[in-house]
Amino acid sequence: MDAELEKVVARLEARFEAALARDDDEAAADLAVSFAADEPLSISIRKAGGGLLQLPAGEQHEVSAVGVDYLACGHPAWLISPIGAVSVLLGGEGDPPSELPDTFRQVARRWARERRFVDVTATIGETRGLLMRVSPDHLELRGVAGLLLVPLQLVTSIRLVREG
Repeated sequence: MDAELEKVVARLEARFEAALARDDDEAAADLAVSFAADEPLSISIRKAGGGLLQLPAGEQHEVSAVGVDYLACGHPAWLISPIGAVSVLLGGEGDPPSELPDTFRQVARRWARERRFVDVTATIGETRGLLMRVSPDHLELRGVAGLLLVPLQLVTSIRLVREG
């Protein structure tokens, strides 16, 4: 092969290899970004070492545990909030949150069995009462006005006030 032709082929091979390396780097970066983008809030909180639950009224409380679908504050938990119902400011000052195997509804049902007096904050307001029952889609509170049904999808937090 002609020496000039060999130089052209060598340059083309080098460009092709550089383009392949760029494509590999871009694919790796895209994969890393997609893994980070697919990370659920619960993992983000644990990786950050904790966070502060931001309640609608402006209160902040250290996240002490992360359940299957909720965040808890306190040991034992005295405040629970469904994941996605409130914001979390990452980087709390305490210990990283522990991981719990139960769900928001399971904790609320346990509190109902124990006849706990609670404050329920929902997107429609706050109410206080005796937690009577937690069904698949709502909870029942006995308050001064009677029995109140609150759809679970509207609940942003449940706070223990005292035992019933």
